[in-house]
Amino acid sequence: MDESSTAILLASLSGIVTNVEDSSPDVYEEDRLEPVIVSLTINSFGGSLRVQVIAKAVKEIPLEYRMLTKKFFYIQMSSSGYQTKDTLDVFCRVVVFPGIVEERLDSLGGVDDGEERSILHIDGHPSRINPDLWSYAWSLRIDVLCFPAHSSTVLQPCDRGVNAEFKV
Repeated sequence: MDESSTAILLASLSGIVTNVEDSSPDVYEEDRLEPVIVSLTINSFGGSLRVQVIAKAVKEIPLEYRMLTKKFFYIQMSSSGYQTKDTLDVFCRVVVFPGIVEERLDSLGGVDDGEERSILHIDGHPSRINPDLWSYAWSLRIDVLCFPAHSSTVLQPCDRGVNAEFKV
């Protein structure tokens, strides 16, 4: 899996889209919406887990974000609007790690041999310093490889290709 965090302003991209499974999705154009962090987790076969969306909020997630389809989005909030140790920990435990384990099991035909391992690549950043989280990943047979800070555009193939347009 290649975890890639990209800060984008959803409002500047014609608004927030909901009901994406419908033939005519709803778009909310709100200039007041703060920038949000969007984390994509994509495997080497092109499969994707739910997208992490971190809204800048203190008390509750704004309605516009809560309306995003839960099948595709995992909505969180932080006072800064950016990834924190807490938002990363929860996202990994609830979405990323179970998704990796499920993908691995599917690739083994539903029979876990107890030995196969998975790799998670992450960007280097202080929010990633979390020994308990990475110990938990290890217990699930997930090896976490952390790229040096500010080097992901060189080291991550997707950042040099399909994700390049999202990088600021």
